[in-house]
Amino acid sequence: MQIKQFSKDAAPLHIWGSAFDQGTLDQLEALTRMPYIFDHVAAMPDAHVGIGATIGSVFATRNAVVPSAVGVDIGCGMRAVRTSLPAEAGTQHLLQRFVDLVYSRIPLGFESHSNSRDWNGLKHFPLADKELRKKAAMQLGTLGGGNHFVEVQSDGQCLWLMIHTGSRHIGLQIAERSIREAKKYNTHYKMGLPPDLSCLPLDSSEGQEYMEAMNWALDYARENRRQLMEELLDIFREAIAPSFDELEDIEINHNFAAFEEHFSKRVLVHRKGATRAYTGEYGIIPGSMGAVSYITRGKGNPDSFMSSSHGAGRAMGRREAQKRFGMDDFKRSMKGVVANLRKNMIDEIPLAYKNIDEVMKAQEDLVEIVYMLHPLASVKG
Repeated sequence: MQIKQFSKDAAPLHIWGSAFDQGTLDQLEALTRMPYIFDHVAAMPDAHVGIGATIGSVFATRNAVVPSAVGVDIGCGMRAVRTSLPAEAGTQHLLQRFVDLVYSRIPLGFESHSNSRDWNGLKHFPLADKELRKKAAMQLGTLGGGNHFVEVQSDGQCLWLMIHTGSRHIGLQIAERSIREAKKYNTHYKMGLPPDLSCLPLDSSEGQEYMEAMNWALDYARENRRQLMEELLDIFREAIAPSFDELEDIEINHNFAAFEEHFSKRVLVHRKGATRAYTGEYGIIPGSMGAVSYITRGKGNPDSFMSSSHGAGRAMGRREAQKRFGMDDFKRSMKGVVANLRKNMIDEIPLAYKNIDEVMKAQEDLVEIVYMLHPLASVKG
């Protein structure tokens, strides 16, 4: 870890890693100057430029919540199941069958199920919008677009099933509305904050409404992953093997704000593109598409607010990746992994991401590695 102090008026910045471009450093510096920052800002080794707060940033506040520092995919997270099936059971033929069945049965990207899905949490839908509620009910058990994925992986002994998805369209709507509300609050009360880093006081009605809606979206994201994993395990049984045990089941969030105790104070910790890493707590840190992923155990480092990275982190933007690489590059980078590659997925090419092994090396004081998982098959939204 290294510590930067941009000025006496700014909070310290605790940095893990060194592969940060100037845009990321500028954005982190702006965050350290915000009056609501408690103690310091932490930057995970996968940090890169985001909308408002940096993706891969962690900080705490005492009296405010910053919607842009949670992000637009509230509750985006991971779930991984270790099966009793031996790694050799994942033959290329069976893995291709699994991939094809996922594409035929699981709604991806902007898609939804044709019918509403059951979940008691829908009774407490946080927005007065019947159409959004209907869409939310139809998107339970679905995979988001972009960097969201389903993968079959191997730890060298057993097959794993891993998913990355979040709160879907409803999470985006809650986030965008709350970010706009924070900007309006900032302007109305002349708070003088940069619009993209606007906050809502926790004791305001707007702040309380955001916290309630965000926590609902976290529950929705967990239920989305639960239903999706249930369906994927059924497909796994049909495509790979009809019977197996589920040896381990791990789940984490990486876009959220939560009340915790740090440095003897009760604070609201914001993690955007970062995950909790309390002492002994299991985590999931995926690599890019086609790269290894890691199951980790937290070390409870107080300087990171007991956090770690949420993945490899982008090394370049999506547009740049689309311009720089072609399908031949994509196919070479995915050699040995069963995947239905398409031209509109090139922005997810592994070469557009940081090296996951370097990211892990930079955070050895944050987490320890429990399993290293090699990808065998990959499905993108």
